[in-house]
Amino acid sequence: HLNIISELGARPSDLLQANGLIWVEGPSDRIYLNHWIKLYADGRLREGRDYQCVFYGGALLAKVQFTSPEDEISKLVNLFQINPNFVVVCDGDREAEGSELKPRVKRIDEEVEKIKETIKDARTWIWITEAREIENYLPGSVLEKVPDAVFKKASALPSLPDPRRYESWSSYMKKNMEGTSIDKVALAISSAPHTKKEVMEERFDWKVQMEQIVKRIKSWNGDSVST
Repeated sequence: HLNIISELGARPSDLLQANGLIWVEGPSDRIYLNHWIKLYADGRLREGRDYQCVFYGGALLAKVQFTSPEDEISKLVNLFQINPNFVVVCDGDREAEGSELKPRVKRIDEEVEKIKETIKDARTWIWITEAREIENYLPGSVLEKVPDAVFKKASALPSLPDPRRYESWSSYMKKNMEGTSIDKVALAISSAPHTKKEVMEERFDWKVQMEQIVKRIKSWNGDSVST
């Protein structure tokens, strides 16, 4: 049915819906993705017109699914039916290279891959971060420009490394910032003006993933896509 509707040229925006959704864990991820899409697409794509970010809420991912109706599990909410054009962004949360993904993330990955295999020209994608979490993609050159106020209790830990100069953001958080308060939304907002495309292209899988995400967004708005 989706293939027929697509071939007829109908798009979700014809019903005043977003042409595609980017599912992220929370508001800070939305800020990063919006800015990164803007960087990679040279400002030609924007939220509210070409796509819309929506939140799945971290651990709530265990209660949702992305499957075609015939494969859905009744006890899980099927987000595929909200909009079949989507990108899911998940933190890898791996303790070390080669570590297993959380079961809920692994399941969602398998569901999205099945959609891509069974639906012709599926306009879906999943990004499971190569880094532990999305904050890892911020290089030290960006973190050192973030105002001190974002790191609310860092000043109480003078013997510890300055988190802004610590390249491995997640390992710093894990080892040294237990019990401290980091405003992730403020960090995302403060880092955006200092984040440039040429710097981000060197960070983990950022360039590969942004290419695929931007390609999907363009396909939602009428361009062809190939995986």
